[in-house]
Amino acid sequence: MSRVIHVEIHAEDVAVLTMGSEDYHPTHERVMAAGGQVAHPQAALRGMAWQGYYLDTEGNVFGVHQPDPEAR
Repeated sequence: MSRVIHVEIHAEDVAVLTMGSEDYHPTHERVMAAGGQVAHPQAALRGMAWQGYYLDTEGNVFGVHQPDPEAR
């Protein structure tokens, strides 16, 4: 089970690397297996993509983005 933690990201403070993925779910599973944590759950960017944010084992925020014109 994924544990969601609260992370505030202020655009004026940071740049967030967002990586493309052909299939979000296997990427999510690899991140979690490597010790990552969910910072913001997967969400639809309507008509465009699926996107979510994670923390790596050192507390750095990064995103995962899967293009999908059917995302709702």
